[in-house]
Amino acid sequence: MQYEKELITLVKRTPEFTEIFHILDSYQLGKALICGGALRDLVWNTLSKQPTSLLRGNIDVLYGDSAETYEQLLTRRALLGQCHSKYLWNLQNVVLNNSQTRQPFGKTPEEALTTLPETCSAVAITFEAGTFKILAPFGLQDLFNMEVHPTPRFIKDSDLLNQFKRRSALKGWEQRWPVTFFAD
Repeated sequence: MQYEKELITLVKRTPEFTEIFHILDSYQLGKALICGGALRDLVWNTLSKQPTSLLRGNIDVLYGDSAETYEQLLTRRALLGQCHSKYLWNLQNVVLNNSQTRQPFGKTPEEALTTLPETCSAVAITFEAGTFKILAPFGLQDLFNMEVHPTPRFIKDSDLLNQFKRRSALKGWEQRWPVTFFAD
């Protein structure tokens, strides 16, 4: 609970999060989650006393709309990118993804969080009725301890675990932050 309060405090101190949620509301995505790098970088930059900017990395947004077609998603992505180009959007309708796309997938955005590779990235925030809410199916300890662990889905499958290891190496996180990697 303490980590959740800390994360909400950090988000509230970063006015771009409120701006981003207002933008997302205008696109009528339903319950949209900001996850992954935006939150991970915010926490790790704060812990390592580095400046934070949501303009530097992707804004990973998950939502679930079973009525939306892939063409409609592409149109929505294009409009979002053109009209709000100061952010680097990564908009994902999780119900259109599947396990072969290597993207978050599931019947809901909450379920899709469990399909992300790292526990420190499987963290999201939503803004409903003026309140921020944290979703972290694997907890927040790894995020705040600056540890990179594979999620259970990636631990159970040797091919996925190898993907996790390759992804971790490519990200270069250890060059920016004092992180510890685990290949449980």
